[in-house]
Amino acid sequence: MPGSDATTSLQRTYRYLRLAIAGAVVVVFTAVLVAMPAVGLLPSLSHYYYTSANTMFVGALIAVSVCFFALSGRGAERVLLDAAATVVPLVAIVPTMISPGSVPGIDAHCPPGRGSCVPAAFDAAVHGGVLTDLIVGAVFVLVAVGLALAGQVDRPGTALSLAIAGVVLATVGLTWWLARDAFLRSRSPSRSS
Repeated sequence: MPGSDATTSLQRTYRYLRLAIAGAVVVVFTAVLVAMPAVGLLPSLSHYYYTSANTMFVGALIAVSVCFFALSGRGAERVLLDAAATVVPLVAIVPTMISPGSVPGIDAHCPPGRGSCVPAAFDAAVHGGVLTDLIVGAVFVLVAVGLALAGQVDRPGTALSLAIAGVVLATVGLTWWLARDAFLRSRSPSRSS
């Protein structure tokens, strides 16, 4: 039966996407455990961005974001997963601010009067990550608009997801260019994972 094969394939894809999300959690915690002998127990998971766990931490969260987009279904579930998929890359690429001495081996000389900051050595990576996120986000929005106009996706659900994505991307873009320091402070240790 052709329909049965399609259903089985769809179920397998759904299962593998869910397993990939669970696997990403395992990857993050394994990367943290691998980094711990060198840096010890840090104040938050986000502090491990500044350690050897960085690549796996960022990669795992980006993979989760893609899985959220792939899993989004209909109604409120779709909107929530699409919104999460839009925000998760920012959690991955914009590090939490750290105070001097909070991450062994990282030179976090903060400007006078500031107890915490993103060390200058990470400026280029954060800048490149934010710009990439904005560009890729805009491409996704254009593709979603095209799919909606072609009748390939549910228009009301897509419209709400696009509105949320548009607000997130506009907010990120404007605060990145006009108030970068405030943007980075939004990832202060008290608000990070």
